[in-house]
Amino acid sequence: MGYLSQRKKNQREESFLKISAIVLTFLSVSVFFPIFPESLQNGLFHIYLANIVVLLLAVCFSRYGYAVFFALILIVNYFHVSAYANVFVNSKLASEHSLKISYIPEKPFDIEASEGMLLKRRRVQITKGVEVPVITIDKAGHIFNILRVDFSSIKKSDQKEKAIKQLSSFISSQDDPVIVFGDFGEPVWSNTMRKFLSDTNLQVKNRVLLTQKGNRFDVFSAPSFYVLAFPNVGINRLEADFANGENYPLVNVELGFF
Repeated sequence: MGYLSQRKKNQREESFLKISAIVLTFLSVSVFFPIFPESLQNGLFHIYLANIVVLLLAVCFSRYGYAVFFALILIVNYFHVSAYANVFVNSKLASEHSLKISYIPEKPFDIEASEGMLLKRRRVQITKGVEVPVITIDKAGHIFNILRVDFSSIKKSDQKEKAIKQLSSFISSQDDPVIVFGDFGEPVWSNTMRKFLSDTNLQVKNRVLLTQKGNRFDVFSAPSFYVLAFPNVGINRLEADFANGENYPLVNVELGFF
């Protein structure tokens, strides 16, 4: 490569990395402040992924000063994401007791008889047109209220916020431990979900699962599938796969608890 070509290449790399550094810094800082659109907060995971990409490019370009800078920003973004969600691993719990649940929103919610003694089955009206099925079971002497949610069809943010608030009120009124799983329609680091976790004291148990309707792995969608429970519950196994003829991945979860 000639001198002029090499110089132009270096200038393009420098310009790309400089612009990336400015944009990533702005996005990474803005998610900490509520004055910016919530869409920025909802896209936090994608900011994190973009951060990884430009860090690798900086290393490939041998621009190690930029690489160090992007690595520092990546650490900030990682801790921001991991403060509300598990990024790569599930929250495991060493326990002799287990409970298996499955998620396909188009089918009725049920639990196999081998998973415990059915105590109650009901549907809770959350908002107009949105109901949440609830199953209360006794498993090895432990009573759980298990809720399956699917808020993915709620498109308006105010309606989704109302639905999540109503869900929070219902959970807070229960005497027995609650396990909630399904598609909440938005990531846990959104303002609404952060408040929901704070009000209910529930914790995210699963790793980031980029599962969407019609797509087992959709990197362009914000993670919205979660398994939420109290500290005495963990996940032994989590898998997502398409069953024959289904439009939504079948998500199988094996919980451990004490």
